[in-house]
Amino acid sequence: MIEKVIGGLQWAEEGYPNFLCLLVEQKQNAQDSLEPQTEYLNIIKEIEGETILELTEQIEDEMQLIYAPNDAKYTTFIRDFNTWRREEGYHFQFKPSVHSSFESGILRIKDFIREDKLRFPKDSKIKEQLKIFSELSYKSKGSFYAVSALSHAISSIRKRVSTTAEPEPELGSWH
Repeated sequence: MIEKVIGGLQWAEEGYPNFLCLLVEQKQNAQDSLEPQTEYLNIIKEIEGETILELTEQIEDEMQLIYAPNDAKYTTFIRDFNTWRREEGYHFQFKPSVHSSFESGILRIKDFIREDKLRFPKDSKIKEQLKIFSELSYKSKGSFYAVSALSHAISSIRKRVSTTAEPEPELGSWH
């Protein structure tokens, strides 16, 4: 099965670097065959760069889709990124982030963590930032640039409600 690689990109601002996280939706088979498969998000790569050039030098052709903020203040970043994408021949889709606020993105991330449906790579910048995050952090969201990148990617993923219906017994043979 080919996995769909989704990226979340946070543009540099407030003196913090550009940050791209790549994740895939994966399924883990349950030990018992009666149990359903467990779905989770696996962060497979975190890329950081002070400039667009530093960021793009680290990108490989593994993504199908990237979500990033498209506010007017990011126009230069978006233009430079799209120029790079065309010149290098990358064909992934580049879409505006779908979360409505930094806080809504954080709440989505918390849901995935609470349900144990998010896996981090070793030495993860995102995990490091989440460990020090508090309610006061909403005011200094720029310093949580890695978390912002993850929130852009996660906001595009629909959470699936785990429903396991018990099969109804066939009572016809009991009469």
